[in-house]
Amino acid sequence: MEHAAITPGQYGESSLLLCATDAGGVRNIAALCSSAKEQGFEIHIVTRRSLASLFQDSNIMLVENLAGGIKPFLRKLQPGVVICGTTRYDSPDRETIAFARMRGVPCVAVVDEWYNYILRFSGRDGEELPVFPDAIAVPDEFARREAIAEGVPREICHATGSPSLALVADLAELWHKFPPAVPKELSGLDGATIVTFVSETHYSDYGMAPGESGPLGPFIGYTEQSVCRSILQTLGGIPKKFVFVYRPHPSESEFPEPTPLPDNIQFLLAPGAPLLPLCYHSDMVIGMRSMAILEAKLIGCRAASFQPGLVGPQLSTAVRLGLVPFLMDENSLSAWISENSLKSGRRESASRRPDFARPDAADNILSLAMQKILH
Repeated sequence: MEHAAITPGQYGESSLLLCATDAGGVRNIAALCSSAKEQGFEIHIVTRRSLASLFQDSNIMLVENLAGGIKPFLRKLQPGVVICGTTRYDSPDRETIAFARMRGVPCVAVVDEWYNYILRFSGRDGEELPVFPDAIAVPDEFARREAIAEGVPREICHATGSPSLALVADLAELWHKFPPAVPKELSGLDGATIVTFVSETHYSDYGMAPGESGPLGPFIGYTEQSVCRSILQTLGGIPKKFVFVYRPHPSESEFPEPTPLPDNIQFLLAPGAPLLPLCYHSDMVIGMRSMAILEAKLIGCRAASFQPGLVGPQLSTAVRLGLVPFLMDENSLSAWISENSLKSGRRESASRRPDFARPDAADNILSLAMQKILH
């Protein structure tokens, strides 16, 4: 990707608005702050109260405090440039992109996943024509080709790398020499085979049975509860002692209470446990289609996507990029667990850093914004 040369402070106190209101967007947008400050931008942040702690900055406006909506705030702020996250639903991120285009404010959007490219820019759950920003940053050339094939204009779509995944790759390199502390949730479990399940909110997003739907679409063939039950049943059939760690999604409000448990399993519920250290100190990590599976793989974990009974397209990025296996039933899950239980060590050897985790990802996105200012 071609980008502008970065000169510290060259834009003086230009006002930069960063807007992100879901976890994936926030992780990428927050990773821009350090470089943006070095460029001399005056940074303003709009996010949700539940995600504000991911920004190490005091100049934050919470969506919950914008009683009149985000547009009056934007008119008052009059930012010089805007960088937004993207979501699959109506959000302040989309309103900010539309406002920037209407006012002629340079705007860059950061796509944090490898699917639903057009939907992220369409209003009213995809019923209106998409409103595109001046530039769209996607993680790699694979995503760029998909986005263009889906209808994103070629000239505004740029493969920049993912700032969030770049930081995960940085951690992997650091932890290779200096491992993270064992999370308190795993203290005293030395010698146990730890299987961590990274949950998601499919029950509320897609419904729980055939014929049902949720805000993100029709039933996908499983829920986090049904997958949890399948994993426990599979572990119960393997002659080995396991600690099963259920790591809920931050938005999950109802947690499973599996009873009775097979005699060879200790169940551990770990809400709020630090995700990557938890994965690092687990023997195996199982998810469905969460980005956490890809992150676990980046730090060297033995990871897999388990989606029994999947209905609809395969949307696990880690699977689609060929990084982790796709397990579609309990037999394949049992074989994968048994195979990995025989391997020595908890982590795999370090692999080449993927292009989507390139170290200059944050600078590439800021360079897109700079180019729009110069134009």
